[in-house]
Amino acid sequence: MIKEEIPFISIAIASYNYAQYLQRGFEAICRQSYRDFEVVYLDDASTDNSIEVIEKFRKSFPDMRIKLVQNTHNMGILYSKSRLIRECSGEYIMLCDADDWMADDCLEKLASAAMTTKADRIVSEVVNIGNDGKIIQVQKLPQQPSRWLWNIHHGCLYKRSIAVDNNITILHEPDDVYFITMFNLYCKSTQWIHEPLYYWYVHKDSAGRKTGANDDTIMLEKFDDMLEYIKYAIEQCEITDKESREYLEILAMKIYYLQIFHSMRYYSTSQKIKSYSKLRSVMKNYFPDYTMGRYELLSPKYIRKYAYYIIKLSRIIEKLHLMKPALAVYHLLGKIVYIDQ
Repeated sequence: MIKEEIPFISIAIASYNYAQYLQRGFEAICRQSYRDFEVVYLDDASTDNSIEVIEKFRKSFPDMRIKLVQNTHNMGILYSKSRLIRECSGEYIMLCDADDWMADDCLEKLASAAMTTKADRIVSEVVNIGNDGKIIQVQKLPQQPSRWLWNIHHGCLYKRSIAVDNNITILHEPDDVYFITMFNLYCKSTQWIHEPLYYWYVHKDSAGRKTGANDDTIMLEKFDDMLEYIKYAIEQCEITDKESREYLEILAMKIYYLQIFHSMRYYSTSQKIKSYSKLRSVMKNYFPDYTMGRYELLSPKYIRKYAYYIIKLSRIIEKLHLMKPALAVYHLLGKIVYIDQ
């Protein structure tokens, strides 16, 4: 029996009822100039024709390694992505969303960086594409990125052995923020590619874009979970590692203001103000001095300018106790400005 060679990259895709988006993503994979990869597709008990679409691709491209994994019943994104990591066999894993796609030279450039540097994590820039096919924004890397402050899976490679050997299981949402935070506790090196190689499709059905406009209960629970595991990560860092500890506090602020200015964007003005008070209470419970700290590492050199200015301005607004009137202004501004991390 001939033993199949281990691929360098495993492209890992978890999907539930995303059949309508699969063709674009798989066609982009087929166009890749770099070929030492496998595709591990996990279907989370879809009720549409997702399996039929995947089987068609397997028949059309028999030379492309496509592994189909199926959950017997719907288990959700956390279980599915955790299982995906263990179903992959590549030296590196690329976690992709089923509705996204990659640039034609994406794998070539990611693999080249991985082989040259042997880094534990490889990160590229990302383009956000809207429903109308237009570019919403390009998520550009800062000059000297902090590994703690780039918290999206898109356009990234992870060394699989780190996740498996340290039994990193995705326990909380957002899955990318949780996984990356836990991964970084063991990650020794990150290589940055200052070029957009991945297209992130932002639409009303996106798993990471659903906000629950009439109920903040789930948002508050998720936010509490996020601060809890960020606090845990801080405690795992050495007392002498002041840099990582400060970056993680900045991450907490970044997540906090993202909840206010992104997750609540469809709320009414009164809902925004009411939910803000609840969010602030949770934030102060974990980080009581977040508006007062000096945070010398809070700089556009290490975090995206977009996030830097939101944090900087919002801290000033909160110190002046002006966040509630600011939210009324944002309610109007948010209709024309897309705010994300």
